[in-house]
Amino acid sequence: MTAPHWHTSGPTGRLAGCRRFEDGRVRGGPRSRATHRGPVPFFEDEEDPGSSHAPRVVRTDPVLPSRARGRRLLARDGGRHPAGGGPPFGRRAARSRRGRRGVTAPPGYERLPGGVLARSEERAWIEALGLGAVDEAFALPGERRGEVKSLVRLEAPDGRRVFVKRYAYRRPEAWLRCAFKWNFPVWSGPRELHNLLALADAGLRVPCPLAAGEEDRGARRRSFVALAELPGRPLAALTPPAERETRRALLFAVARTVRALHEAGFWHKDLYLDNVFWEPGLGPGLIDCERVERRADGPPLRWRIKDYAALDYSATWPSQSERLRFLCECLGLARPTPEARRLARLVRRKARRMARRGRKGA
Repeated sequence: MTAPHWHTSGPTGRLAGCRRFEDGRVRGGPRSRATHRGPVPFFEDEEDPGSSHAPRVVRTDPVLPSRARGRRLLARDGGRHPAGGGPPFGRRAARSRRGRRGVTAPPGYERLPGGVLARSEERAWIEALGLGAVDEAFALPGERRGEVKSLVRLEAPDGRRVFVKRYAYRRPEAWLRCAFKWNFPVWSGPRELHNLLALADAGLRVPCPLAAGEEDRGARRRSFVALAELPGRPLAALTPPAERETRRALLFAVARTVRALHEAGFWHKDLYLDNVFWEPGLGPGLIDCERVERRADGPPLRWRIKDYAALDYSATWPSQSERLRFLCECLGLARPTPEARRLARLVRRKARRMARRGRKGA
């Protein structure tokens, strides 16, 4: 931290040739403006030193740079996000999953002897299913889905289906392969657990995370997350309604979910129709939330366009007017505005780019 600057003032407590504003900024004087920026000056001697000409010492702390200030605020708040104070999510959850903050389990969860975060209410049968340690989770027979991912389907004692998503990869190879596209992968079970808890706190319908674990062995990393089945079917597997009113009601329900997602500061990054589940009476739900991120002032325009374009790209049955109405409902507009039409053109351009390159290059 930069050392504070010390100045000498007269009996009135003002710097020579300077003006001090109500917010504490001090401007003018012989030094540069950056030197005098800071909070309200702190007087070492509050009492009158006795002489009307005796100087008093004033300390003005310079404002820290934005990144350093952000790190200081995170350290002061214990790593919590300034928006909600909930569990870690996004990149910060990935950084803290094995650090000092990662040692403390979220409310309602506990860390098992094998290092796995498990839901306290279901701890007994989580261990009985073989999810009490990372080695046990990877010993279960499953279905391979590419070079990194695999999926295991289990059944809980209460009849619920449990899906175990596993990731096993070598970190240097994965990062070098994705560095050319500047699109680094997110393969972390604990990160998805924290993301799902934050989304549930925001009122969104997401799967219930049961357990998650991760371990590193040299350059190789293994990670998993166990999720309870989310009721419903993916929208990509549903037959589009033939009636116009029913079709628009479905589109508007999804649009309200997307608006709630963005208003809470989240963005999904993989918001395709097969990641949106629909259950009559419950409404839309979201899955595959390992890449979800959050910002206190809301998602950037780039990622809002990405979410809208992913839905536009994967939904082939809505008409152009229905797509525009869907976007207006996402924005909370009663009718299209010039700004909404301009945003719709950007969304269509992004969707066409995704159609040419596919999802991996979107």
